[in-house]
Amino acid sequence: MNQILLNSKEAKKTAIQAIQSAPNTHICIIKNRNRTAEQNSLYWKIIQDICEESTLRYEDKKCTKDQIHLYFALSFLEPKEITLFDGSKTIKRKSTTELSTKEFINYLEAIFVFCSEMPQLQYIPEKYSGSYEQIRKV
Repeated sequence: MNQILLNSKEAKKTAIQAIQSAPNTHICIIKNRNRTAEQNSLYWKIIQDICEESTLRYEDKKCTKDQIHLYFALSFLEPKEITLFDGSKTIKRKSTTELSTKEFINYLEAIFVFCSEMPQLQYIPEKYSGSYEQIRKV
C-alpha cells in the first residue's frame, strides 16, 4: 500500500495525481499519522535505560522492558470497552502502535512526569530532553 505524507504542497499534488489515476476499485484513506519511527526509537531507548540503570525491582529482580512497557501502557493509555463477537465486554488499551504522533508525544510527556517524580529516575527527562524536542517538531 502506498502512503503519502501530506506535509507539503508538492506531496498534496502527488496525492491528487495518485487519486485521479487510481483504478475505480481502489480506496483512499486520509488519517492522522501514527507515531514515527523516531518517536518509537526514543521510547525504547528510555525503556532500555530504565531497565539497565534504575533500581526498580520486582521480587529482587530488575524489571524487564516488557514489564515497564506494560506498566506505562496501563498507567497512561486510555482504556476502552469493546464488545466481543459473543456480546461479552472487555477492556482494551490502545497499543502504542495505534497512537498518533500527537498522542505519542502526550504519552512520552506522561512518562517524563512519572520519571521526574521517582528519585531513581529523575535523570531521564533531562538526559532525553534534546531528543524529545526533536520529535515534538514532527
